[in-house]
Amino acid sequence: MPKCRYLKKNLEKRLIDDNLTVEERGELFEILGRTLRFPQEELPKRGYPPAVEHERSPIFLDLGDYGTVSSSLLTVDNQAQVIFDERSYQPGEAHTNHSLHFQLHSPEL
Repeated sequence: MPKCRYLKKNLEKRLIDDNLTVEERGELFEILGRTLRFPQEELPKRGYPPAVEHERSPIFLDLGDYGTVSSSLLTVDNQAQVIFDERSYQPGEAHTNHSLHFQLHSPEL
């Protein structure tokens, strides 16, 4: 599927660095927010009409009554620092951001 190939290619090369900056996290959300449709010839043949496959081919969907509700990033660095970021979307409104930071601890044996 073109969505999976695009996401794998574009996310993999950005997740090599262990400590992402705020700007780099924003770039990851831009990748998840891609609204461009993929070419018809790249789309899977799952039994839906080609127009439906094409309409629903963007990573970020905004079809009025159907679409992306939220996008999330979850990262863990080599010091076990966890960052969970989420963007929530409502039609006709600016997105809202939610972020949670915490440290993982190994259990005492």
